[in-house]
Amino acid sequence: LSAKSSAAPRATTVADLPPPATQVAAAAAEYAAGIQALRDNSWELAERHFERTLELDPTLTVAHLRLAMVDERDSSRRREEFAKAAALRAQLSARDQAMLEALEPVLHRARVDRSEALARLERASLEYPYDVELLDWTGLLRSADPAGALQSSERAIALDPNDGDAWQTKAQSLALLDRPDEARAAYQRCAALSVNSVDCVLDLCDLDARQGRCADHEAEARRLVDRSPEDFIALAQAMFANG
Repeated sequence: LSAKSSAAPRATTVADLPPPATQVAAAAAEYAAGIQALRDNSWELAERHFERTLELDPTLTVAHLRLAMVDERDSSRRREEFAKAAALRAQLSARDQAMLEALEPVLHRARVDRSEALARLERASLEYPYDVELLDWTGLLRSADPAGALQSSERAIALDPNDGDAWQTKAQSLALLDRPDEARAAYQRCAALSVNSVDCVLDLCDLDARQGRCADHEAEARRLVDRSPEDFIALAQAMFANG
């Protein structure tokens, strides 16, 4: 009898998902850049890459789904892009069809139903137990339940220690649970994962401001401006608080 492997199960991150089929090389490159931006916890950058992907190849169904997933500002466009992906769902992989089905209650409905989406995500996770992105979305949609969101984020981190989305969810959950020192450490980990991402640095600035950590607030604000010069207002606020 062969010995059972003691190796931990291999996680599936967004970077591990197979690239979509397209005859347009530039569209494939933009899509790959969008996936890397997701890996770096930079949703706004990912959004721009998926927009350019669809400009180059409007037939790429998974790019419509991805754009719907990262568009946090325009609910009408989000529903429109989701509908385009749903209409051509047969062109999606089985895994992406499961993601589309799970997120329909929050990405397509005018009246968002997080409870239904969470139930669908749980079912999808039974089929894809090592899929990190499914856990990321579970944590994201459990934001009103910080203890539950923390549990989901820690499961994701156990599978992928470099999952920026999970570290951000963990930090936000710890902050809501009044565990600021642990939250700060989680935000620091998130911020260190990508030199381009600003989300966790912004959250750090907010946390330090609320905690009255003026010196830390200014230091994080300076790091934010290094990454995103247009966010100079955060540094001005920190310097004002610091006298």
